[in-house]
Amino acid sequence: MVKQLLPHTMLNMIDIKTFSTVKDISVYTLNILKETAASGQTKKTSAALSFGNTYNAIFKDWAYLLKDDITSAVKLPELFPADERIVDLKDPASNWGIARKLFIDYCGTESDKRRWASDSATYLKMLETYFETTNTDDWIFDVIFLGLGPDGHTASLFPGNIPEESSAEWNNPVLKTKSPFEPPNRLTLGPELIARSRRLFLTVTGASKVEIFKRFLNEINDEEDKGTPQSLLPPSKIINYRKTLGLKTEILCDKEGANAF
Repeated sequence: MVKQLLPHTMLNMIDIKTFSTVKDISVYTLNILKETAASGQTKKTSAALSFGNTYNAIFKDWAYLLKDDITSAVKLPELFPADERIVDLKDPASNWGIARKLFIDYCGTESDKRRWASDSATYLKMLETYFETTNTDDWIFDVIFLGLGPDGHTASLFPGNIPEESSAEWNNPVLKTKSPFEPPNRLTLGPELIARSRRLFLTVTGASKVEIFKRFLNEINDEEDKGTPQSLLPPSKIINYRKTLGLKTEILCDKEGANAF
């Protein structure tokens, strides 16, 4: 693993790490989950998962890496979807259905398996129950894993369709969104809730992401002309807001993704 240096304005709040393979990212992120769970000796811990081809591969790796630990009751944070497609859990397009099949059914808890929502009210109730309060200001995830779509979306927040910071929607913990891809109807954690997580990881892999990754890096670099706030990609908006909160973001990429810088 090689840590990649960025312009000095980014060094304090953005930490980019490059890995030779996605498997190496899997090992690193699984250790993050284990460390997070271990840090919660007197409290429960939480992690929200993203999806897509990269995370599908990571979930398979996690299940394989944990296969020898299952009998020793390895502890992980309580797991949640960062977003979900509004389809039946048994539908092959269901994010949580895929996560369960690849990872959670082997390594998660019964509570993890049940954390699926087909509507925003259920999603909100699930979060309210876990955080034990209706005060959404107190809803803070320990870890959130995000990805970067080829169009620049993250979770189910899409370019041109993410609330502005000045809007009430920005602070909504759960949003219903429309995807340009099938299936179109989605649920997602809101941008402000994502931005407030204690640790935030953005994983970018593959040569197909290089151009959108270049744009993203430009948009989070204070030294560059990054355009108007309305034009920014969803992960750029989240991470730039996160910088104003004084929170660091960790970006993980493979050697193909690293061609963006």
